[in-house]
Amino acid sequence: MKKSILLTLLIVFSFFSQNIFSQDRKKMDDGRRERMEILKKRMDNKDVKINPMEMLRLNENQRNEFQKIQKKYREFFSNFKNSLKKKHLELELEKMNDNFNQAKIDNLFDEISKIEADIKKMTFKKDNDIKSILSKDQIAIFERLSKRKKMIGKRN
Repeated sequence: MKKSILLTLLIVFSFFSQNIFSQDRKKMDDGRRERMEILKKRMDNKDVKINPMEMLRLNENQRNEFQKIQKKYREFFSNFKNSLKKKHLELELEKMNDNFNQAKIDNLFDEISKIEADIKKMTFKKDNDIKSILSKDQIAIFERLSKRKKMIGKRN
């Protein structure tokens, strides 16, 4: 008698636990599906390039100045980003050595930090040069675009 009651309870318990587990799994699948859809929307939005000149509604004079500023800093950023990549590669190669040189690794970290600081300084200078040609309303839009660009960069 005890065995049949225990067996019945075990069957009922397993049925309910399976039912509850399936509901949790369905909720989990729904949540995962939602996250995947959000990610897909984000990826779709990444394909849309934001043209600052269109968003800022620059006049012809501002457009020319904006392009001059972009051109002025483009080569600088390209050179520094390339040297930053090289330093990161050197660092990774040095870390892979069985008998790595700690002083060299420390030096590479210092060089990487200096390059990153130079990039941040130049970005700040470039942004200020751009703001100097904008109206107050355009500056507010530019700052929102800059914040958005930074947030997208953090996700990547």
